[in-house]
Amino acid sequence: MASLRPHLSVVIPVYQEQDSLETTVEETFRVLEELGRSFEVLVCDDGSLDQTPLILGQLQTRHPQLRALSHPTNRGVAQALKTLYSSARGEWVVFLPADGQVRADQIPRLLRRQDFPVVLGRRQPRRDPLPRRLASWGFNFLIRTLWGLQVRDVDSVVLYRRDVLDVEFHSRDLCLPVELLLKAVRRGMAYAEVPIEHHPRRSGRAWGANPRVVVRTLIDLLRAWWRPGLWG
Repeated sequence: MASLRPHLSVVIPVYQEQDSLETTVEETFRVLEELGRSFEVLVCDDGSLDQTPLILGQLQTRHPQLRALSHPTNRGVAQALKTLYSSARGEWVVFLPADGQVRADQIPRLLRRQDFPVVLGRRQPRRDPLPRRLASWGFNFLIRTLWGLQVRDVDSVVLYRRDVLDVEFHSRDLCLPVELLLKAVRRGMAYAEVPIEHHPRRSGRAWGANPRVVVRTLIDLLRAWWRPGLWG
């Protein structure tokens, strides 16, 4: 019996993105339809208080392959991604941001490296303000130092083979891609980084720069390094 899995699942976590969501989703469908492979698109509304839920409902009526998920309250991007990854059915799963900084036309670049179970998109050049670029550099430097993972942009978009995600998720906030990559490496899986285009945000604000999120992320990284079994 043939597999009912689509070839690709595109997952998009959303929080307060009423001004960019429709454009992002429409672009995603246009790119995926041109690829000519079976696909699904999943969007998780992480407790938005603006018009995001209404726009998501309208998009779902236009696109049968769009699956809408939601959290009643805001839980953070890691929890939204956990919901999305657990629900995705594709043989391959790729995360795409709703803000338009990495656009759907970069997905084919990631798909060209399907000889690797994990394909990370390295944003070149970064179109973020200097403080965010410095914070990202420090974050990636810490990952290389603590675990020896040779990555330059671990907190970017990532394409995963389905079995990479067949694990329990323990981490919070920005640590989730690190946990997934580390678990894949511990299971003998290889990874690659490919350059992708990066754009300024279409609208809204970046929530990952919240000082509370940054502090929690640092604490979680150091705890996971100190206790190697913490992430399983």
